[in-house]
Amino acid sequence: MRTRSQLSGAQQCLEEAAAEVDELSIQAEQEDAIEFLTGSITHGIMEDTAADDDDEENETNTESGEHVAKKARHEKYSKNLGTASGDTLVKKTRDEYARLYEQFAEFCVEVGYVKKASDIEEFVLKRRVPAEVPTWVAVWVMDKGDEINIETGLPKQDVPFVKYATAQKWRAAVSHQFGRLWGLGTQLWMENPLRPGTYLGNPCLSPVVSQYMVRAGRDVTSAQAVNESNMKALSEYNKNVPRDEEITAGSHKEPDNWGGWRVRVMLNAIYTISMLCLLRFGEVLNLMWEDVKLETLDDGRVRLEIRLLVRKTHQTGDIAPFYLYRNTERPWMCAVSALSEWWRLTRKLGLGTAGPTVLFLNVFATICAI
Repeated sequence: MRTRSQLSGAQQCLEEAAAEVDELSIQAEQEDAIEFLTGSITHGIMEDTAADDDDEENETNTESGEHVAKKARHEKYSKNLGTASGDTLVKKTRDEYARLYEQFAEFCVEVGYVKKASDIEEFVLKRRVPAEVPTWVAVWVMDKGDEINIETGLPKQDVPFVKYATAQKWRAAVSHQFGRLWGLGTQLWMENPLRPGTYLGNPCLSPVVSQYMVRAGRDVTSAQAVNESNMKALSEYNKNVPRDEEITAGSHKEPDNWGGWRVRVMLNAIYTISMLCLLRFGEVLNLMWEDVKLETLDDGRVRLEIRLLVRKTHQTGDIAPFYLYRNTERPWMCAVSALSEWWRLTRKLGLGTAGPTVLFLNVFATICAI
């Protein structure tokens, strides 16, 4: 059995993360984590709470009566909201989160953080969550997916590569347990100013966890991130593809002949919108023509408005629109020009460009057609 005193590798890694990661990176990471955690929460109150409002007039006006009634309503609202929030996660996800949290609790017992798994819930119920819990979360994620051995600080041998997104899911599972199931919500982890030595908020939303997640994600994601230089090179490459009017078949197996210039016009619009709005490919491919609007403002500027019905992190909607403006100085980053070119081409091809019509065609279905 490993003990806390043997985890020198983990301690070294956390100290390096604290020294390397700045405050702005921590804040950005915490905002992303909160968005991930709250994205699927149902907005609104259950229908039966409306009936309680009608009953308020019948309550006694005594101080004790009002107190009891308010407490009863609060408990009922909390129960209804908890039920609604629980239903927003599909059963498969709930089961996976529960399984991952069990692994976290077992890890805490193994290394001696707690004597038994149920101790963690007891801490929450008694509002005595130890200050070290964020470290427990970070070390657990590190042990499961980091290339560094938490005991020695040396690289592990023959360990399968773990994607950063997988580590995010592990952290989200524990955050869900603390935040939703145990009611700590999405408040950032901090020491209680009124009761020094006690802590408030979700321990997964602490600087310690965020510092480690930022550091862990740098090497994995930075090499895959698309930047403006990539967009410029991609735009120039696609513009140099011969624009033959005749439609000829191509093959996705041939790197230089996998699709015609029309497909590349469409892809250029997809890439530009995805990058500027930080959309997943599934989200941008689900856009309809009715979801986009091109308009000229009073000051003469041209603006593209994009509205999404749902996102992975906003399953119930309520998403603010994206506004993209024409960019003549950096045309390779101009979604207005990219989408306008695709609009002209779709009209020429006789495709729909209005209403509930898919904005972008299925790339793989059209790859050998246009």
